[in-house]
Amino acid sequence: MNVRRTLLLGIAALGVAAALRSEAMAFAAIVVLLLAGLAWYTGRHILDRVEYSRSLSRRVISWGGEVELSTAVANRKWLPLMWLRVQDGWPNAVTPLGFALDATHTPSTGTLAQALSVRWYQRVRRHYPGLCLERGVHSFGPARLQAGDPFGLTTIIQELRTRDEIVVLPKILSLPPEALAHGRPLAGAPSRTSLLRDPASLIGIRPYRAGDPWKAVNWRATARTSELQINEFDHCAEAEVLILLNLRTFESTWQRTDPELMELLCVVAASAASALAEEDLAVGLRSNGPIVNQRDPLSIDPAPGSLPEILDGLARIILTTATPFARTLQAELQCPTRPAEYLVVTPSLDGGITPLLLALKRERPICLVLIGDPGAADGVDELVDWRLPRDFDWRDKDALALA
Repeated sequence: MNVRRTLLLGIAALGVAAALRSEAMAFAAIVVLLLAGLAWYTGRHILDRVEYSRSLSRRVISWGGEVELSTAVANRKWLPLMWLRVQDGWPNAVTPLGFALDATHTPSTGTLAQALSVRWYQRVRRHYPGLCLERGVHSFGPARLQAGDPFGLTTIIQELRTRDEIVVLPKILSLPPEALAHGRPLAGAPSRTSLLRDPASLIGIRPYRAGDPWKAVNWRATARTSELQINEFDHCAEAEVLILLNLRTFESTWQRTDPELMELLCVVAASAASALAEEDLAVGLRSNGPIVNQRDPLSIDPAPGSLPEILDGLARIILTTATPFARTLQAELQCPTRPAEYLVVTPSLDGGITPLLLALKRERPICLVLIGDPGAADGVDELVDWRLPRDFDWRDKDALALA
């Protein structure tokens, strides 16, 4: 029964009471009219000066980290909220801790449902923790507020379109010590390309500064001076490494993409970038995979301290069909300036990329990490340095099983 019908019923009852001269009926009719008037007023003003806000404890989160969503409802008027239901969007990629979500018709989003009452000039806060186990950009919201009078005669709904985003970085695994060995391989030795600075480029020793890698500590000089001393190397072109990441999981466009394989590729690229950055190298990354809200594929030039930008870029890569990797290699071959070394991460050597890799290798050292089986192609044995199974369970591992 809505307010209009209740008012009409009250007026009709008041008329009947007057005709019958019934005081009891008149009293009941007046009560019904008062309740209907209260419901009408409440329905018009129940959500006036009501504020709903959400805040996140962090905006950028490492894989496996926790984020806390804090919500606040403020009632800035004398009229209390006898009941209020809040439905706020919650990404299914963030696992709720200690509470459950309501299902929605959208597979990527659930609903955080809250039921509460707010007195006059009161502010109610609630906190909801979540576990981040999926790389990507995830958004909370929009929200829907639903309130009404105490008698259930009126219901007011207000939509809040605001959203809040978090960025979950890819998981970083450690690399085997032999994967990044110091020094260049000797001529005629098995092809295990080094990606670390040559010790022969040592130009001196200096005092330790915050952020210097511990592997560069000169312990003899430290013992002699009683202060931490760091080996300083020549910042030449050999200190730059560019990661080329192939995210085309299937050669045919109609096959779209393999989500699990794409996640593994991002993990390998992030782990390699982190290991190289720890060695104080200038790291860059180019990929054929698109990132959210941008047309061009991910491209970051080698630079000192670029690891946060690389991890953020990898987190923003979306699950869709990537452009042919051959275009990325051709653009690199046509580039007039190139880094000292390349690290190529690819799930296959199909699509005509083998000749391009061989051409690039004639000009710069390349270390190639293949995710899966190499297949039959000329020059494969010469190109592949490390292999990783496609079914490698990176979620439960701490190190990459490169072989």
